[in-house]
Amino acid sequence: MIKHFPLQIGLIVALLLSACGGGTPIPESGIESVPNAWIDSPLEGTTFPLGEIEIISHTQDLSGIARVELSANGQVIRTDENPASSLTLFVIGQKWIPSEPGNYLVQVRGQTTGGAWSDYAHVNIIVVGATAVPSLTPTLVPTFTPTFTPTPVRPPTFTFIKNAFCRTGPSVEFPDRTGMAAGEVVDILNISEDGFWYFVYWKKFDVSCWVASGAGEADGELSGVAVLAGPTLPVPSGIAPPACLLACPAGCEPNPACSACQAISGGSCKP
Repeated sequence: MIKHFPLQIGLIVALLLSACGGGTPIPESGIESVPNAWIDSPLEGTTFPLGEIEIISHTQDLSGIARVELSANGQVIRTDENPASSLTLFVIGQKWIPSEPGNYLVQVRGQTTGGAWSDYAHVNIIVVGATAVPSLTPTLVPTFTPTFTPTPVRPPTFTFIKNAFCRTGPSVEFPDRTGMAAGEVVDILNISEDGFWYFVYWKKFDVSCWVASGAGEADGELSGVAVLAGPTLPVPSGIAPPACLLACPAGCEPNPACSACQAISGGSCKP
């Protein structure tokens, strides 16, 4: 029994070392988030002449975006690396020249620094002969054309202090047109009627859209900036508008916004 005692001591020491971290650690399992990708331009159904087309997109993920891949009709056109992969929002313009006229399914997806790919964002466009005039009128998204008054004075600017969406109208109910990263600077062209939204111009990608005033800081004189009402949110198909509680005189009914009374058949009606 005595000659086997050192072996028992060795086994006990080995077990103690293993319990104190001397063994091989079991790796912790991480949770990889799935990134999201959007195509900001062009819009669905846009027609282009045969030539160079720029696809503007943005990809977002908390772990950082490493690269963005552009495809057309299922074929990878190009993959571009993100020079600042630690940022959670990556906006990029990728240029592409179609080989011939036709209908193209354009797809974009982003990959995180951990290797996870987003789902494809996609848009259908039409490429015609070089002599055709491109139609830039979107088919599904309500648009409007603001009137810009030329002025020799540079418009006030807006600097984003956090990542934010720039939308097609002055409300979070409007779809986003593009994403803006913290630090981006845009020109303020108009102010919403309630003063909480700015209609801005992003020169880098030639994009105009609405941004919430709380997403950044304005610099410059805002008193001379014109007020712009912006577009009206469409009523979703198949969903009835809310019932009006406004009481109207005989022969009158509330207007669609339930804010005033209007005549049913051509006459005047007092609210």
